[in-house]
Amino acid sequence: MSEYIRPALAAVTAVITKYSPDLLAAIERPPFAEYGRVFTGQLKNPPSLWVMPARTQLGEEGTFLKQQSIVTLKLGLVAGEPELLVDLVLDYVRAVTDAIFMADPGADWGPSILRVFPQVHDYGPLYEKGHTFARFPEVHLVIDHAEVEPQ
Repeated sequence: MSEYIRPALAAVTAVITKYSPDLLAAIERPPFAEYGRVFTGQLKNPPSLWVMPARTQLGEEGTFLKQQSIVTLKLGLVAGEPELLVDLVLDYVRAVTDAIFMADPGADWGPSILRVFPQVHDYGPLYEKGHTFARFPEVHLVIDHAEVEPQ
């Protein structure tokens, strides 16, 4: 039975968990406090990161079931001032993207993932609640992967 996007979600989460703490510490930013797969619109423990499945396109038939998946990384960040929040957004988006580029193709992605490429940075709108500001930037990943076709 095919796994489709599930291994890609697990690999992306593992890569970000492995590499982002050191990248963030180097720029004096705290690591992600919470990880999830579904963004509900609420930010409980910033900074937060959701690794969300967006879509999978299946390739033509053959020995391997070829797939291209889009995974959305949504970050939840807050600050007391809008200008500080912009700096946080830029730093965290860079750290997540750098973590993806740092991954070792053989060791971190596994044999079924052929390529992971950050395609889009979307910095998102500014939200205000009282004296707190929040943004939910996104990094969209294109993941090419293949698996043995189900019998």
